[in-house]
Amino acid sequence: MHRSPRFPDPLDIIRTVREARFVAGPVCPHCDQREIILWGAFSGRQRYRCKMCRKTFSDLTRTPFAYSKRISDWPHYLVHVRRSSTLRVAAERLDMHLSTAFHWRHALLRYMEALDCTTLDGTVELKELLFAYSRKGARGLNEPRSRGVRFRGWEWHQVPRDRVLLGWSRAGIVHSAMIGGSAVEVALVQDWVHSRLRGRCTILSRLPRAGPVGSPFRSAGHDFQMLRSIPGTHELGTRHTRNVEAYERRLLGWIGKFRGVASKYRDRYLVWHHRIDADYDLTWSRTLVFATLRPPTPPDPVRQGICVDRPP
Repeated sequence: MHRSPRFPDPLDIIRTVREARFVAGPVCPHCDQREIILWGAFSGRQRYRCKMCRKTFSDLTRTPFAYSKRISDWPHYLVHVRRSSTLRVAAERLDMHLSTAFHWRHALLRYMEALDCTTLDGTVELKELLFAYSRKGARGLNEPRSRGVRFRGWEWHQVPRDRVLLGWSRAGIVHSAMIGGSAVEVALVQDWVHSRLRGRCTILSRLPRAGPVGSPFRSAGHDFQMLRSIPGTHELGTRHTRNVEAYERRLLGWIGKFRGVASKYRDRYLVWHHRIDADYDLTWSRTLVFATLRPPTPPDPVRQGICVDRPP
């Protein structure tokens, strides 16, 4: 059995978490107040008490590391998360139970999803993706879950699906989220438009302008331009969606290694791929959790080999 060496000092991890969370001093995670007093310590973790809500907390409260008994393995586990290792590979390398690897992954992804504040502006390329609806891991099913989709033609329309809206800003920022199942939920599209778009944007897409996706963009005052494909011709100038199509290929190739993702976790995996796709320099194995507290750094288009504003 392969096993990564343990981190030499767990106190160093706790110190790193403390310095990243409390740069300007301790803040109560329950009420966001700064009237804090020290309240003892245990296992190298400083405890605090809030004078306002009178609740106690520690350096690790409301972080993925909270209640973790093997905190010395977290740096190695973050490396496996950065490499997008499967649960079985991570569990084998760190000599942990498969369920522990699962809970650690989703503890991390849950906080990344909650702290995600990505916004798009300027010219945004838009695309709609379809995934097969999945109840992978569910219990108490009356019938076996579907394993893979092998339908063709009209049969594909009988399969429950998840619809994902994928947007790519020409600044190199990307964000995607679920917008419904077999039909688009206009309310989810409206929430995405108001929370993820900043200023008046130019939307380039092949989706209909008057459809359930295009209408909320136009109602919000954005310039929604529908691109049409004419046989024997190509898009001219900067009117193309090559960037978002390139990201789609990377996303589908990456998510395929997990052999299906449960629909209830799909948004978490989308945020996960946003982070590792933008982090091309492989530097966040120890600071992945705290990187989500700041706006993501736009990737270098030349380094990633993507097209930004060049004509096709």
